[in-house]
Amino acid sequence: SGIPGIPGILDMRVAVFVFLALLGGAFATYGFDQSHYQGNVSVSDYQCLYDASYRFAIFQAQSNNGAYSSNLKNNVKNALAAGIKNIDTYIFPDIHMDAASQVRSTISKMRADGVPSKGMIWLDVENTSLYFSNKSQNVSFLHTVMDTCNANWTGCGNKYCCGIYANWTQWSAIMGSDVEPTLSLPNRNVTDVLRYPG
Repeated sequence: SGIPGIPGILDMRVAVFVFLALLGGAFATYGFDQSHYQGNVSVSDYQCLYDASYRFAIFQAQSNNGAYSSNLKNNVKNALAAGIKNIDTYIFPDIHMDAASQVRSTISKMRADGVPSKGMIWLDVENTSLYFSNKSQNVSFLHTVMDTCNANWTGCGNKYCCGIYANWTQWSAIMGSDVEPTLSLPNRNVTDVLRYPG
């Protein structure tokens, strides 16, 4: 997930997301998705993004092999220092690990690293090779990941603090086109699910 980086600012893949909210009118916030591949990023690099009107970041907290991002603590600290105050994270759930314990472990590390609890955690659902070939198994696995995440990550100001981060093509290939991305979240709208282009 991401597009080529912004020339002259960072040699990193930056994905631009436009978030619309209806709160007395629509407004847009520009943000970026940063994976562990970009390594440690300096305050001055984040300041360049801030100066280019980026106010929102989604940092990778767990890679698809279950590894916690060792750069998360530094990058969150530096982004905050540059003025980027809206920080979310995303997790690639690993089907080779226990669904509940991997989420609890990642959340525990995020808390220890000072990741702001007011942000969301997004469960990144993409790449069929990272999931079971059986869609029912995938749905069951992600149900457990989602339920564990929402039971352990609170404080974002929403009813649920964990959501789905996927495009429809990937979602339907992995979970099935008849499975709504809201999964086991009762009374949750599909509009609460973050989707990236593609």
